[in-house]
Amino acid sequence: MKTKVTLFSLLLVIVVGNTMAQDANQAYTEALNAIFLQVDKSKITTGLLADYGLQIVDPSYFNGIPADSNYVNMNTWKKLYAGIYSVGDTRGQRIVKTD
Repeated sequence: MKTKVTLFSLLLVIVVGNTMAQDANQAYTEALNAIFLQVDKSKITTGLLADYGLQIVDPSYFNGIPADSNYVNMNTWKKLYAGIYSVGDTRGQRIVKTD
């Protein structure tokens, strides 16, 4: 009986935790959408609005010109790509999600 109660409690915590996380993400996305509602998307030539996403690593240092200050290891590259993925694409194209 104790095992059943413990398993039920664990299942309940997992389900409630996932539901609450989705609500928080949805609320955050809706708040961002409300902020950027008046932005003229035709003026965004790259399709990426950097202020919309979460940038863990500042992408402005990586301008394509090789230097010792913009060396990228795999962890930094993953963080940069995650930032680009979180920005999305204003032209309706999908950015490929990596694992």
